[in-house]
Amino acid sequence: MAEEEAVADRGGLPSHQRPFAAGCGKLALVSNINGFLHDVRSTSGIAHGHEACLYGDIIQGAGQTPIDVQAMGIDFAGCGALRVG
Repeated sequence: MAEEEAVADRGGLPSHQRPFAAGCGKLALVSNINGFLHDVRSTSGIAHGHEACLYGDIIQGAGQTPIDVQAMGIDFAGCGALRVG
């Protein structure tokens, strides 16, 4: 697909003006069922490769595992204070 067609498909906005046009992926940092710690860096690389953002639900790992949202490539994170500490 040509760049002109891709821009037209996303409402005519260039990529720097449409951060959510491709969508936003989401994942839980740690599974609340079995404690599995996801490879967030790889997942964020895939999302960003498709011009999508990544939302990370980090509440299950907060206070239990080191979390660096920038290093992990998480664009948005959600957490509550209930499990911290």
